[in-house]
Amino acid sequence: RQWHRSIGVVLTPLVLFSATTGILLILPDLMAPAQQAAPTPPAASAARLDRAVNRAITAAPGLQVRDIRFPVADRIDVNFLAPSYNSQAVDVVSVRLSDGTILKTMPAQNNPALWIVILPLHSGTEAGIAGRILLAIEGLALMILAVTGPLMWWQARRLKRRKP
Repeated sequence: RQWHRSIGVVLTPLVLFSATTGILLILPDLMAPAQQAAPTPPAASAARLDRAVNRAITAAPGLQVRDIRFPVADRIDVNFLAPSYNSQAVDVVSVRLSDGTILKTMPAQNNPALWIVILPLHSGTEAGIAGRILLAIEGLALMILAVTGPLMWWQARRLKRRKP
């Protein structure tokens, strides 16, 4: 029982930090008005897609592609890793599929998305290997508390029933 309580007290600040950053990550999605499904993008030929991706790559020389997204019809957003900003940040280049025009470029430091700042803190990657180890310890401790808490409750309940 004492171990359970001690682990809970020591773990409280870390769990509160994880919970707060987790809430901040989901908050923009909760606050956003309900959106209708994005229109189905027109079938782009492989040549158009290749041309658009190559245009984005030329707009961000030396950066590594993280992923490609299709947010609306006739546009792709190519996300490039931006490790100089933080471990999860992305520079974004938007390209029109139909003609390969670069619509916008957004460096990570200008990106208003809250997740770019919060995710590295929440995942522990901003603190390097120490942050990931601390996060693993937090997870293991929460598993221990989740098992020992109900066991202690069950034992206390059983003892109360035995007393006349």
